[in-house]
Amino acid sequence: MTCHLCSESQLQENNKIVWTDISGKEYCILHAPAEQKNIGQKDFNDLIFHIIKKSAEDDRWCDLSNTIFPWEITFSKETTGPSIPHIDFSNSTFKKRTAFVNFDTKKRFILDNSTFESSLQLYRVTLDDTSSFTYINCQEDARFRFCNFSETEGFNSAIFYKAVEFLHVVSKDIDFNFATFEETLTIHFTDFLGKSSFDNTNFKKNVKIIESQFKKATFKSSNFLSDAAFVSSIFLKEVIFMQTVFGGDVTFTNCQTSTSRLFFYELSVTQKITFSRIYLHNATFLFTDLDKIKFHNVKWQLSPDGARLISPVESNLKGNLDKDLRNIDEEILQDTIHFYRQMKKKARDNSDDEEASLWHYSEKEMVLRRLQTYDKRPFHKKILQAYKITSRYGEDPLQAVEVLFYLSLLLLATLALGGLYALGEPPFDITAPRVAKGLRAFAQYALFMKPDWSPPAFFDFIAIFLSRLLIPIQAAIFAFALRNKLHR
Repeated sequence: MTCHLCSESQLQENNKIVWTDISGKEYCILHAPAEQKNIGQKDFNDLIFHIIKKSAEDDRWCDLSNTIFPWEITFSKETTGPSIPHIDFSNSTFKKRTAFVNFDTKKRFILDNSTFESSLQLYRVTLDDTSSFTYINCQEDARFRFCNFSETEGFNSAIFYKAVEFLHVVSKDIDFNFATFEETLTIHFTDFLGKSSFDNTNFKKNVKIIESQFKKATFKSSNFLSDAAFVSSIFLKEVIFMQTVFGGDVTFTNCQTSTSRLFFYELSVTQKITFSRIYLHNATFLFTDLDKIKFHNVKWQLSPDGARLISPVESNLKGNLDKDLRNIDEEILQDTIHFYRQMKKKARDNSDDEEASLWHYSEKEMVLRRLQTYDKRPFHKKILQAYKITSRYGEDPLQAVEVLFYLSLLLLATLALGGLYALGEPPFDITAPRVAKGLRAFAQYALFMKPDWSPPAFFDFIAIFLSRLLIPIQAAIFAFALRNKLHR
């Protein structure tokens, strides 16, 4: 007679049948229901530890899958011995408090599909080979403290019904996809040194991630149904929030992002998101309503000229498309422009005209880029390019007055050349009265008066074009830019 759930390796250490169900299936001490084991807590736990030690001695898999653990149990060097074999706890049920303490193994460690009806604690656990916690079911609190998961496959589809804590945990690639956290999740001083994935994860209560480190992390289609806080954490390379739902207040406070690319795409925000004391140099916001996003003491990246703020979307475009940006998706470009306008409006609503000016410049730059990339109206593009040259889109009176000065010089040079042309072949007889006449003509052209003297036709046309069209327009642009500057 053998237990129908026992594997060959289990039969080597356990072949005692203790219960038969109504269908005739036989169960050993490991797999029998808790109330049918006919053994005490100490004897049962000692049997488990003996099986682990024997497997280590024989250098073979320790198969404890489908085991029902009725009592509290602690796995440690003292109970299992210093050498830990490959252990498979998959599909097991732990009915009382379960702890792994000072538990180090360089072999595989599997807890897939296991159920913990009481608390689960891992303290000073080091797993150097592939470990897996997929589909585990924790009905009480779970705590992972001072652990090192070098090759864990993660907690895919795990369900945690009570509070979960990660404290001083180090992991490489780790998978929380489709996991559910029914109560609070706290992650303190934890380093995710590989790719950490929280795609389609449900956070139903508060989430606190404090002084932790992410190399690459994704939160695609995740649901934060209550408050979430990222505090004093470090984003090393890339963090992506895509189609993420934020049902409560969310804060990103004092996080280090100088080397990271932050990507926010199609966020759904019910309450508000606050970015505070954070650099958003390489942040990207696409297809997201900024009305419920607040930026407090945030620094954006400056353009090479040190004047305008580079679009957080622009960083994404430069990183993923061709050098000339000729293949940018039209929808992305349009949303980038919309982003700038939203940021400009937010700045003006906060009476921060200096900030609004910078966002206005960035908006016009992206409009110009769109015209250069897609629009077939060259006149519109040239007008915008001229607006940039003459005053940096109405935001720089110094540049506007500089252009006005050069136009005036050009008018003066036109009259001077026209005067020389009228004098004929050299040597020219340039006298003070003639110079005075030229300056008087310059003033009369500039003041829209009929000049006492005008140069030959070609030079006269250029002078009229400058004095009656370009200079007045530039003077108006200068006045507009000066008004904007003084208003700020």
